[in-house]
Order: sequence, then C-alpha cells, then structure tokens
Amino acid sequence: MEKALLIDPLNEAANLNYGLFMAEIGDLNKAENALRNVLQVNINNSTAAYNLSVIVSSRDLDESCKWSRQAMISTPENPKFAYTYAYFLNQNKQTSKAIPILEETIKIFPDHLPSILLSGNIYINKGNIAKAIELYSGSMEKLDGNPQAKYQLQAEIDRLKAL
Repeated sequence: MEKALLIDPLNEAANLNYGLFMAEIGDLNKAENALRNVLQVNINNSTAAYNLSVIVSSRDLDESCKWSRQAMISTPENPKFAYTYAYFLNQNKQTSKAIPILEETIKIFPDHLPSILLSGNIYINKGNIAKAIELYSGSMEKLDGNPQAKYQLQAEIDRLKAL
C-alpha cells in the first residue's frame, strides 16, 4: 500500500485500506493522515469519516462530532453512523442534539440495540427512569429475531424497576 501511495498519494482506496490497517496496528498518526487524504478526495466516504471520528475522539470531541456527522449524512442507511454521531454529541455535552438523532434512528431502525441503550441511558442520567423503561419495553417486540438483545433489555427493565 505504501508503494501505491508513493505513485498516487491521493488514491482513495489505497489511503482507506492503509488508514484502516494503520489504525488496526495502532499507528494512529499514519491512520489519521491516510483517512484525511481519503476525505480530501471523497468527503462522502463514510468509512473514512467514521474511523477518523473514532481516532480523533480522545483529543477533540468537536472534530469527532464533525466526522461522525459526515459519516451519518453520507450513509443514512447505516444506523451505526447515526448512533456514533449521537454518542459523540452526548460525550461532548450536547445531549439535547443527540436525543432527536437517536429517536429518529430508532424510528427507522427499531431493532438497533446500541441506539436503544444509549437513549435509555440518557433518559436514566436525566432522571427519567420511567421513559427508559417505556423505551425498553416498547422495543422488546421489535427484537423478536434477537433473543440475546431481548434478554439484555429485559434485564435492564428489571434492574430499573428495582431501583
């Protein structure tokens, strides 16, 4: 990949593969540079935007929000990207922006467990346990094909009711 990038430094596929590989082996500086090159060529590469958002999140939540939002916009059919954007918004103390994104994601993807759990945790942290229980209970039937997720939600409902 490095040879390919010497020949064509802005090759989207080579930069993406190189960036993902560098991230996997822990060389985050090289990964970040390669992913930025991808986005310079193609701002709509949601894989690069998502991975860049994760890489920069430990030092710059504003930038992380920017790139996770870009991933969500570029590929709205993947709930992981919307969840990630909402997650980083919440981490960046912008919970009021995260909630509608999660609500819309759950509306479109009612079986997306990470979005359900993050929404519930936000409600719990805001002191609205009843809303979390309502969300979890209402999500149970939509998880019929996923018994492990149903079990997890039921355990969370039981825990919350015991508080």
